[in-house]
This record gives sequence, structure tokens and C-alpha cells, in this order.
Amino acid sequence: IFMTAFSTSALEAMLFKLPVITIEPTPLIYSYGDAGASLKATNSSEIRQLVNRLISDESFKQKAVRRYHKFISDQCIPDGLASKRLFDEINTIIQTDGIV
Repeated sequence: IFMTAFSTSALEAMLFKLPVITIEPTPLIYSYGDAGASLKATNSSEIRQLVNRLISDESFKQKAVRRYHKFISDQCIPDGLASKRLFDEINTIIQTDGIV
């Protein structure tokens, strides 16, 4: 089980098929939990419930991991071209004086 407040390391944990719990006590600009990429906990009671369920319910654990894979396939393109896409976006911003 991997827990984080908000970190791209959650994506790495997902790639290793670990259950991910994001601790989100306050609204975030971007929420892995709201995006369906993690199990979201807002307080210690929810953390305890999720951890206990992940340990005791293999079906729940596998369902959680499967939904992470959908998120990764939708959001992370493993084609080796991430740097090119980033450069293209930066170039577009430069060419348009920041108006995209």
C-alpha cells in the first residue's frame, strides 16, 4: 500500500500495481482521488478503513489497481515521446507569446 498527500510518486506506485491512497484533507487543484486514480482519504478514520479493507478484501484491492491502469493509459502515454511533446508545448507558448 502506498500513501501520499500529493506526489507524482503515486504514478510510480500505480505502475508497480500497488494500491494507492491519497490523503486529501482539503480540496486540491488536481485530485488523484477525484480523477479515479487513487483511493481518496480526507481524515485518519478514512485512512484506517481503506487500509483495513485493502488488507482484508483482495477483490477490493484488485478493483482499485485495475482502475489505476485506466487512469495511466488515459493520462500517461508510454511511447518515449514525452520530452518531444513537452518541447512542442513550450515552443507553442513561445510562438504565441503565452496565449494558447
